[in-house]
Formats: sequence, structure tokens, C-alpha cells
Amino acid sequence: MNLSAVSGGKPGGGSEDFAFVSHEVPTVSMFLVAGSSNDGYLYGQHHPKVRFDDSVLHIGAAAHAYAALRLLERSENK
Repeated sequence: MNLSAVSGGKPGGGSEDFAFVSHEVPTVSMFLVAGSSNDGYLYGQHHPKVRFDDSVLHIGAAAHAYAALRLLERSENK
């Protein structure tokens, strides 16, 4: 995989690499968002004052497990 065609030979950020890879292989990008400003969640994920609501992590784990199981199921049926 040669990223120089995309980046002009310059180093790029991870998101640009991910976008390039996603054109070559099946990919997924998921974000688990929880909490409202009314509940005190005022800052985005890259802000130094971000707070995370750990009570929803099981939903993200279940989504990843489901996607992995579906992928394995499809690869077994080929």
C-alpha cells in the first residue's frame, strides 16, 4: 500500500490513512456517544475536560462483538 499517491509524499494523520485503507479493505468506524449537556457532558472527546459515561460501555462492547460474530459467520459460509 503506497500512501505517497494520496499524501504527495508527506506524512499524514491517522484519519487520512484510515480513509485510504477503507478503500482497499472492508472497514467500519463506530462512535459511542452518551450524555447530554444537561447531565454535565459539555466537552467533546478530544477536549482536556471531557467526561465519559462508563454506564454505556456494555452497549459499545456488544456492538463490536456482534459485528465480529457476523464477520466470522460470513467468512465460514464462503
